[in-house]
Amino acid sequence: MRVFLALLFFINTCTSVFSAEIVPIQGKHCVITKDLNFDKLVSSAGIIFRGEFKSYELIEENGLSIRKLKFLVKDPIKGLESHKEALELKEWAKTNSPFSSEEVKKNTEYVFFFNKPSSKDLTSLVGMEQGLVEILKSDHLKYSRRVTLTQKNSMLNRLSLLNRTPDLTCYKGLKDFCQKNQ
Repeated sequence: MRVFLALLFFINTCTSVFSAEIVPIQGKHCVITKDLNFDKLVSSAGIIFRGEFKSYELIEENGLSIRKLKFLVKDPIKGLESHKEALELKEWAKTNSPFSSEEVKKNTEYVFFFNKPSSKDLTSLVGMEQGLVEILKSDHLKYSRRVTLTQKNSMLNRLSLLNRTPDLTCYKGLKDFCQKNQ
């Protein structure tokens, strides 16, 4: 009981200090994710692209449960060497995922921010749902409520005429920022 109370205290302390969120995972696991600013979202991502989520299938590979994700890539931004329209990425199936919980709408355009694939070729969205940016009408963007659009040295960026801060509320600004900060 003492261990449980200590763990509960630790989790409450971590979530309040780091502004984190506990994300339940299937089985006996949980993940603590912290809120990201836009700089961290971009710098943490190994793969960024504009596209549509098409489907997923559950497979078994080397003793691991894998969720194979299928996408239609419309505009590769980072980490995709050659432009392929069809893209398959794999994530560990034991974690909750926006892809399996139907948070990601099929045939809707998003900008996806994925972690660099591991040695087992597995990846996941950066910061869980934070790596998922919906593209609305007129290329406006809908971020997770947990992503802040503040940038490092934003005051210096505003003062400098040569280093203009891109408009991160539209797709062109997001793409420009990502390509400048690779």
